[in-house]
Amino acid sequence: MALLRAQLLTLAEFNDDPAMSVLVAPHDVFFDENRGLWYCDIEINMPEEYFPFVRLALARFQPNSLEHCHLSRVVKAEMIQLTPERTLTIAPAGSTGFEFRVTHTGVTYDAPGRGATGSAMRNPPAGPNLIRVTVEQKRDDGGGNLGWVPIASDPYELKFLRMEGKAAVHQEVVSIPGADLSRFRLVVQEFEMHYGGDDIRSRESEGRLIYADAIPMG
Repeated sequence: MALLRAQLLTLAEFNDDPAMSVLVAPHDVFFDENRGLWYCDIEINMPEEYFPFVRLALARFQPNSLEHCHLSRVVKAEMIQLTPERTLTIAPAGSTGFEFRVTHTGVTYDAPGRGATGSAMRNPPAGPNLIRVTVEQKRDDGGGNLGWVPIASDPYELKFLRMEGKAAVHQEVVSIPGADLSRFRLVVQEFEMHYGGDDIRSRESEGRLIYADAIPMG
């Protein structure tokens, strides 16, 4: 969180011209002794866009300073790409106790076979994002992530339901083959689909993993 309220300050790069003042959001910093580096955690209000890019302009800030001397010269960080928000819900489906409705909602991209979200694309991707759910069972002789194995069945693929603004909603009912839910978990993976392959004359659909989570069922 910001240490102080955002304020307008001048920059030496602009000869401290008040007409060229910049809005600054001061943050507290901490020292990582293991890495020997200073760091801070910055919260950014995520826009409703698919993998937006952000670039930070960084400077040392001295709140108790002479006029026009609050900021050091600015250093620009590398561009970084923010991951879009994702919501995953799991709710009982029916009265059997073994079936669950898995719903995945998140900002996505325009693609064939799905309602457009507003922007035209000259080269559309291979298709809508693919969301796969694998049921895994806990082994008797293992622990941690290595102690889980997929059950002997094909993974589920969530079906596209509708668009909510720029977010796509996918859903499917998943069955758990056992009464002891604590021995099962759902591994959810989302793939961004593209055309790929070694031969550009014969393009193949390929997926880039952009989201993954493991949800214990009990």
